[in-house]
Amino acid sequence: ATMSQGAGRTLCIWDAATGKLVRTLPASQAWWWQCHWLAFTPDGARLLAAGGDGVVYCWDASTGKQVWSGTPSGSKQDEQWQHLDVCHLTADGKRLITLSLRPTDGRRYGPAVEIEWNAATGEQLGRRDLSRASVSDVFSPDGRLRVLDTGEVYDELTGAVRQTLKSPLPIWNPNAGEVGAFSPDGALFAAMLYNLKTAKDYKCLGIQVWETATGKPLALIPEKDSGRLAFSPDGRTLAVVGSEAIRAWDAVTAAEVYRQPVGGHLLNSYTSSIAFSPDGRRLVTGCTDTTAIIWNLSSAVRRPTPAPPLTTKEG
Repeated sequence: ATMSQGAGRTLCIWDAATGKLVRTLPASQAWWWQCHWLAFTPDGARLLAAGGDGVVYCWDASTGKQVWSGTPSGSKQDEQWQHLDVCHLTADGKRLITLSLRPTDGRRYGPAVEIEWNAATGEQLGRRDLSRASVSDVFSPDGRLRVLDTGEVYDELTGAVRQTLKSPLPIWNPNAGEVGAFSPDGALFAAMLYNLKTAKDYKCLGIQVWETATGKPLALIPEKDSGRLAFSPDGRTLAVVGSEAIRAWDAVTAAEVYRQPVGGHLLNSYTSSIAFSPDGRRLVTGCTDTTAIIWNLSSAVRRPTPAPPLTTKEG
């Protein structure tokens, strides 16, 4: 599924094997300005989206019929900022978490309202006021943790900082959006490190992988081309789509396992999103020129190595 904004704003479902358009879903007029989030439920039965109108939509993926839609509820004082800055569907597909940041006069961080939804019905299950959040916040797959680009890891149940990711350099995303990525099991977190002088003067110095439970660095991947990050479904491979190439790295050993130089198409457009197929063999890149490209990463997929036969003594 893809979504786009501007004059040709659309939300489309495609056949990934053939590239043929299956159906187009109605887009909100407000998506002219922003349509920033899209996700299938794990079973592929439903598609959820959120745009600049501050509304969450849910469709039946097979029929294109709308199942539900909703806006964050709150006091009348909240109505002026019912936009959705961060959205996250939990790995089990049962809960949707949204963050709406209060206006902060251009400051990087600020208070926010967090809404938890029943993803099946659109019922709002809870509302919490957060004292500190940003548009770059990343939720763990189960929704239990939230990471800021300061490296602080918040426990969503208690609201307290559980630990801080240890890093000698700033964590940052020059292209806006999420600052890093969790592995599917939530055990690892990866983000790019920068020599940051100004918002326009920066240099990527690598990708740091941390153990989420301890905040300790696990591996430093020597990637110098900043771009979007995504873990493979098995959590072992980390893909990076930069301006010069698509690379995949072993998240534990920091060894490069795939490299594909990109042509003028990606060089002349901005990659706004990337996603792995469930089997980890394909990577989809969504670009600002309204093109989605599917890449074959089969060579980077690891197959379990058979264990050696037990010796007589071990048996």
